[in-house]
Amino acid sequence: PSQTAFQNVQAIDNPSPAGTPANVAFGLGFFDFDLTSVAAGGSVIVTTYLEPGATANTYYRYGPTPDNPTPHWYPFMFNGTTGARVYGDRIEIHFVDGGRGDDDLAANGVIVGPGGLGLVAHPWQNPVLPEDVNNDGVVTPLDVLLLIGTINTRGPRDLPLIPEGNDSI
Repeated sequence: PSQTAFQNVQAIDNPSPAGTPANVAFGLGFFDFDLTSVAAGGSVIVTTYLEPGATANTYYRYGPTPDNPTPHWYPFMFNGTTGARVYGDRIEIHFVDGGRGDDDLAANGVIVGPGGLGLVAHPWQNPVLPEDVNNDGVVTPLDVLLLIGTINTRGPRDLPLIPEGNDSI
C-alpha cells in the first residue's frame, strides 16, 4: 500500500551461520528491513524482482515464529496466508503484521526480520506442505487433478531447476 514504507534496508551477514539449513544455498546473501505503516494486524505483499541470471527458488526467514519463540531458520513459503510465492523472475512475499514472518510477533504496524533468497535441489516441492500442489494452503483432490491434467497436457518431462516465466512453486 502507498502508506507503507521500507526502513533500515540493508544487506547483512548470515544471522545464524551454525543453524543455516544445509540443503539451501544462499548465493544472493541475506537482507534485513523494517516495513512500517502497515495497518495493525494487516497484510502486505512485497515483490522482489530478480536480476537476469540470478537464481532463487525458495525464501527463508530467521527469527521467532508464533509456535517457536527461539530465533531459528525456517522456510517461509506461502501457506495460504503468509510466505513467499516463487516465480521465474520475481518472488512475492506475503506478510501479516504480528504473524509468521514478523519477528516482533506483535500487531503493531511494523514488520521486521531478516531473510534470504535461496536455492534448493527440489524447488518444485512445497517445503511447508509437499502435497499442496497448487500452493493454496490445503491438500484436496484438486491437487491430484492438477498433476494429472499437467501430465496429460504437457507430458512427462524434467522440470527446470529454476521456474520459468509464470511457473510457480
